[in-house]
Amino acid sequence: MRNFKSIIALATLTLTTSVLQAANPKLEFFEKQIRPLLVNHCYECHGPEEASGKLRLDSKAGWIRGGERG
Repeated sequence: MRNFKSIIALATLTLTTSVLQAANPKLEFFEKQIRPLLVNHCYECHGPEEASGKLRLDSKAGWIRGGERG
């Protein structure tokens, strides 16, 4: 179920940012190269359903706040 929710989150975020991608090459790189890695390898333990080590990687605020170790 977590993987399904991660896929839905990825699809939603990709659709909402598709308009911005053409104007922002860094965003396009993130959406094509980085976000798929996060969804496949990180969101299951560090996403909205679970925050292992109190680290959330599904939002910018989570990245900035960090987890138990920084």
